[in-house]
Formats: sequence, C-alpha cells, structure tokens
Amino acid sequence: MLILCFHFKCSSSICNCLHAIPIFIFYEISPITQTCGNTNAAYGIYTTIHLLGLATSIPAILMVFFGYLAYRNIHMTRNLNRQDADRQLMRMTLFQVLLNIVCIVPYGINNLYSLVTSGVSKGADRLQLEYFISTILTLLTYGYFTVC
Repeated sequence: MLILCFHFKCSSSICNCLHAIPIFIFYEISPITQTCGNTNAAYGIYTTIHLLGLATSIPAILMVFFGYLAYRNIHMTRNLNRQDADRQLMRMTLFQVLLNIVCIVPYGINNLYSLVTSGVSKGADRLQLEYFISTILTLLTYGYFTVC
C-alpha cells in the first residue's frame, strides 16, 4: 500500500510539472500593452476548462457529496455520549462545504463567463467591469485558502 502511495505521489508530481510547461511556451509580454498574457487561443480554452474542472467543479461536488455522507452517517449512528462531538463534526463539515461553495465556485463561474464571451466584442466600460469583478472573485478565492 505504501508503494502504491509513493507511485501515486510521483506520478502526480510529474503530471503537475508537465502541466506547467505550456505556461512557459504560450505566455509572452505584449509589445503593445506591456503586459504578460496568453498568446494561444487553444491554450486559453484549455486553461479555462482545466480551472473549471480541477479547481472548482470537482472539489465542490466531492465536498458536497462527502459532506452529505458524513451527515447521513452521523444521523444513522445515535449515541448519546457522542452527541456533542457529532454536532461539532457536522458544524465543521458544513462550514467547510459552505466556504468552498461561497469562495471557489463564483471564480469558476466567472471563468466560464470569460470563456463563453471570449469572442464577443466588448467596450472599454464592460472590460473594466469584468476586470474588476475578476479581481474581486480572485481575492475571494484566496480568502478560502487563508481560512482553511
């Protein structure tokens, strides 16, 4: 079992390193705006889909699912001595699930909106509003990691 965990950790580390290689290839400093950004449209779509799947949707769904299973398990095992511990465990699980949904899911929704409207011509006001909302949601996402 320990060897299986070691192999999983090594393969996970290799996949993470391989995942970061396209960042070095497709990100460049624009000569017009003097900002660093993605230069490949296909990589931009991949990044958004990756962010939606691995960073927002899958953790939120798994957390809600296992939170529900923990809730159901606690209610199925009734022991009067452990009622306070069960109540505390339920509060912790519920807080973790709600924090994940409030902090991380809106960031994923914003990225989905960016992907859907990437081909739409936008004015300066709309771009500034989208940038402002993206900044606020990014800060909210960092708030999740500071609390947990």
